[in-house]
Amino acid sequence: MKNFQKKNISIGFSKSIMKGKNIVKITVSAILISFIVYKVGLGRIYDQFSHMILHYLLLAIFIEALGVAISAKKWQILLKSKSINIPFLRIWKHYYVGVFFNAFFPTTIGGDTVKAYHLSKELDNGIEAVSSVIMERLTGLVAIVCIGVASMAVGYYLLPIKVLLIVLLVLIPGPAILIFFIFKTRYMEKIFSKPFFSKFPSLKEKIENAYHSLKEYGKKKKCCCVALAISFAYHFLLIFNNYVISLSLGMDISIFYFFIFVPVAEILVFLPITIQGFGIRSGTYVALFSQIGVQSARAFALGFSMQMIKLIGSLIGGMVYLSSNLRDLRNRRVK
Repeated sequence: MKNFQKKNISIGFSKSIMKGKNIVKITVSAILISFIVYKVGLGRIYDQFSHMILHYLLLAIFIEALGVAISAKKWQILLKSKSINIPFLRIWKHYYVGVFFNAFFPTTIGGDTVKAYHLSKELDNGIEAVSSVIMERLTGLVAIVCIGVASMAVGYYLLPIKVLLIVLLVLIPGPAILIFFIFKTRYMEKIFSKPFFSKFPSLKEKIENAYHSLKEYGKKKKCCCVALAISFAYHFLLIFNNYVISLSLGMDISIFYFFIFVPVAEILVFLPITIQGFGIRSGTYVALFSQIGVQSARAFALGFSMQMIKLIGSLIGGMVYLSSNLRDLRNRRVK
C-alpha cells in the first residue's frame, strides 16, 4: 500500500513538473513572439504593409509558406533515405519551429539547432536528426551558390565590384571547400584524432557519429539529387516571390534582374552579422537595384518588405510552437 502511494505521489510529481515545463514553454514562446514585433516596431510593420497592394501581399505570404512546406518535404526525404519515417505534418511543425527561432540568431544555425533538438526527442538515435538537418542546409547552400554563380556569369556587368569580390573570393569558396572536406577527404577524421578531442571522449564520440552519419548521404546519390532539385525549386520560388513583392509595391522591374540580384543578396545574407539578415538584405538591395536606376528608398522598401514577409513566416512558426505546447498541456491535463 505504501509503495502504491509512493508511486502515485511520484507520478503526480512528474506530471506537475511536465505541466510546469509546458507553461514555461508557452510563456517563453509568447514573449519571443512579442519581442519579434517589438524589435521591428509595430508602426513600421503597419506603415510598410498599409501601402502595399493586398492581393500581391497575400500571394507573397502564401509563397513564403509554400517555401517552408517544400523545405520540410526535402527534410522528410532525407530522413526517409535513412529508413526514418515521420509524417509530413510533424516534420512541417518541427521545421516551422526552426523558422521561428531563426528570428533570434545570426544566420540559420540557431533555428537548425532547435529543429534537430526537437526531432531528436522523437528518434532513438538523435545523431540522425543532427546529420539530416546539416544535409538539408548543405543542399540549400549548394543550390543558392550554383544559382549565384550562374547569375554572376550572366549579369556580372550589373554588379558592383565590391559585391563581386566578396561573393567570389569569400562566400562561394567556403561552402565548396567545406563540402569537399566532408565528403571527399578523411581530413575531418584526422581532426577528431587530435589530443584536444581525447580530453572529451563523450563529445568526441557524438561528433564522430554525426560526421559519419552525414557522410553516409554521399553514398545516397538519388536522394541527394532529389534534395538538390527541391533546393533549386525553393530558391527559384524565392526569386519569384521577390518579384511579387515588387509588384505589391507598384514597382515596374523586369523579372530578369531579380534572377541576377536576389541570388547574390541571398548569399550575402549568410554572413553571420545580423539576426535574420536585417540590414544586410535591405542594404544589399539598395546597392544592387540602384545599378538599374531604382531609387534607393524604393530598393530599401523592397528589401525591407521581403524581410517583413520572412518575419510573418517566423510569427507563423511561433504560433505553431505555441499551439503545440498548448495542445501538450491540454493532453496532460486530460491524463
